This record gives sequence, C-alpha cells and structure tokens, in this order.
Amino acid sequence: MGALRAINELIDVTISENTSKVAKFSNYMRAAYETKRDPEILVLASKVLGHLVRSGGAMTVDEVERQVKVALEWLRGKRIEYRRFAAALILKEMVENASTGFNVHVPEFVDAIWVALRDPTLAVREKVVEALRACLQVIEMCETRWRVQWSVKRRMGSKSQAICYPVATTGAKNIDALNRVLADLCTRSNPKDGTALTLRRLEEEEACDLRGEAFAHFMDHLYERITTFLDSNEVSKNLGALRAIDELIDVTISENASKVAKFSNYMRATFETKRDPEILVLASKVLGHLSRSGDAMTADEVERQVKAALEWHHGERIKYRRLAAVLILKEMAENASTVFNVHLPKFVDAIWVALRDPTLVV
Repeated sequence: MGALRAINELIDVTISENTSKVAKFSNYMRAAYETKRDPEILVLASKVLGHLVRSGGAMTVDEVERQVKVALEWLRGKRIEYRRFAAALILKEMVENASTGFNVHVPEFVDAIWVALRDPTLAVREKVVEALRACLQVIEMCETRWRVQWSVKRRMGSKSQAICYPVATTGAKNIDALNRVLADLCTRSNPKDGTALTLRRLEEEEACDLRGEAFAHFMDHLYERITTFLDSNEVSKNLGALRAIDELIDVTISENASKVAKFSNYMRATFETKRDPEILVLASKVLGHLSRSGDAMTADEVERQVKAALEWHHGERIKYRRLAAVLILKEMAENASTVFNVHLPKFVDAIWVALRDPTLVV
C-alpha cells in the first residue's frame, strides 16, 4: 500500500526523465496485478493506474492497450476470483481515464462482461457493474453519432448479448460543424459561452466515431484551419487559433505525440512572428497549459522556449520580443519548474535588463 501511495503522489512530478519514470511506474502496476491478490491492494492499484494513464497522455497509450487486453483475457478465461476482480477494476479505470484508447475495445468488453456479471462472488459482481456503468456512460456520450443499438438476444442468462456499431465516416456535415465552431472562436472579444467546449466535444466525438484514414482526414482539416488562422494578419483569427489549441490540449487521441509536436510548432511560430500584445499574452497562457499537460513530450520545447526567451532578454532591445520573453519565462517557471530550475542563474542575470525597460507593460 505504501509503495502504491508513493507512486500515486509522484505521478504528477515532472522531471527530465519523465518517460523513464512513466515506464517504470507502468511496470510496477503490471507486476502488482500479476502477483497481488488482496482486494484492498487491487482497488488502490486500479486508482493509481487510472491516475497514471490520465496524466501520462501519449506516453501511456501502449500501457492502456496492454492493460485492457489483459483484463479482457482475465474476464473471458478460466475463473480466478482475484483476477476477475482486478479485471473489472482495470477496465473501469481505463474507461474513465483513457476513453479514446478504450473505445476500440467496447464490443469485446460488452461480449466479455456478461460472464463476470454472473460471478458467484458479490464483490466481483459489484466491480463489474461499476465497469459496465462507466462504459455505458462513454457510449451515451457518443450515441448520437454512433446511433448505438443494443440487441440483447436473450435475457441476462443467455450466453450471447451483442452491441452494434454502424461504421462512421467523415462527411461534409462534420467539416461544416468544425468550421462554424472555429469561426465563432475568431473574435477580439470573448467568444460565446460554450464555443470552446463545443470544439472539444466535437473532436472527442470524432475520436469515438472514426477510425484510421477518416479520423486522420478530420484532424488534417483541423490543423489546416488552425495554420491558416495563425498565418493570417487578422488578430481575431490569431486569437481564434490559440483558443482552439488551448481547448484541444487536454483531449487525448491516439496521435497525441503528433498533436503535441504540432501545437509546439504553432507556439514557436507565434512568438517568432506576432507582435500584438493581446496575441502574445494569450499565446503564453496556451504555452503554459501545453507544457503543464505535455509532461515529457514538451520537455524539449520548454528548454527551447526558455533559451529563446533568455536570448531575447540579452540581445538587442525589441519591445515585442522582450514582452514575449517575460511572458514565456513566467509561464515556464509556473508550469515547468523542474526544467526551468536549471536556468535560474541565467534568468536572474537576464531579468535585470528587462526590469529597467522603458516600456511599462514589459
């Protein structure tokens, strides 16, 4: 129990070896499920696993896949009480904390779960019901798109229950809806309430619905629109692109590492080319959000941004760059302090120059 509590507490501590840390923690969790039988340990281990996959993002995609497959095997295989109990706990946490990665396994889950629902041990049945409830909530979130149809061939005593998923495709309506939401974000005043959330839900629904090339096509269009808005000379479109990026940072998709890399490139380009203070302030907040959420995936970007900001402090005085540098350094100190700490001496040397800047806002 003490080891699991220690892991749980350390998951959100960002260090330069974050990828290695996540890999070690994943191995620990695997070993716990393979070797432990005490229900109290298994319950705590499942919560730690949920925390790990929720925080690890793309770094834990493979671990989510592995844990789901093992849990499904334990449900379908020979009845071993502690393994069936662990399987239900694992699947509930994967549904709640890594739903995008779990979605592809929903049909298998529904097929496998009925056996465990009739398990003679009450504690197993209770955890299986919790896992099924979590799965149904995910299905409900997407049902307007999936048009899920339950086809229960017999009553619960039957050996065969099925769930049907019509194949979804990306059509003009999906793209039109995306374009409308992005356009609504392009304003110098505050966007309408719920606009950014609508964009997030749209991407989550597409991630639920689409597979392979269809989802890739949707994401390519999204990235193309963001690029176009950032390249524009209109401040409102620049702000719209940044708001879109900010809302999509925490949406976990299978191509998460690619998404984080694209967003990092967008932020770099924004600080290199934009001069409007309103844009720079919002861009710095988005960068802070990205570095806080991306963990090891953004460690190199944090390093790059800090070095660029320090150079802008030391170099020739260019007002918009000095303002950008101050904004970047503030966000890096607050959201990526472990990586930022190694630059503290240089920061202290550089900051005195900016403190004497003639421009008040700087």
